[in-house]
This record gives sequence, C-alpha cells and structure tokens, in this order.
Amino acid sequence: MTTSPAQASTLPRRRPGAHRTAVPRLAEPPGYDLEQAWQLLAATRELPATQRGLLKILTEYRRALHALATELQSIRHRQQPPQPPLQAAAQPGTRP
Repeated sequence: MTTSPAQASTLPRRRPGAHRTAVPRLAEPPGYDLEQAWQLLAATRELPATQRGLLKILTEYRRALHALATELQSIRHRQQPPQPPLQAAAQPGTRP
C-alpha cells in the first residue's frame, strides 16, 4: 500500500518520545531507619567516578532522605497536641 504525497501530509505525525507515557510511582513505605542511614553514609565514603554511579547513589540518598523525613514528620505530628476546631469566621455585615 502506497500513499500519495497529498495523503501523506494528512497522516498524523509522531513526535519523538510521544509514545512513552510517564507512569506515576506509588508511594513506597519508608525503608530506612537511622541505622540503615548510617550504613549508607559509611558505604559511600568514596563516590564513584562515573555519572551513572553517582546517579545511583543520589537516588538511594533521596530514598533514604524521604524515608527519614516521613518518619520525623510522623513523630512530630503525633507529639503535637490536638488543635481545637476552628470557628466559622463572621461574614462582613453580619453579627457573630
């Protein structure tokens, strides 16, 4: 099957990379505790010389930081006293 030049111009064109769709990652449960974070720091005293190696380490550091920050946020949230419910603010021109 061949197409004439007139038909070819009406065919949809694909942009490079348009066939790829980004799949959102699901939130991963925290996988690092303080001990594992120290182990990661000790294991990466020497950084790799390649860009690929550095990206692997940065990805792992990001996972560790996310896990530890999530844990700290959870602890901080549990330690805060419960807040009283907010009262509805009076509308301008009305009496409370």
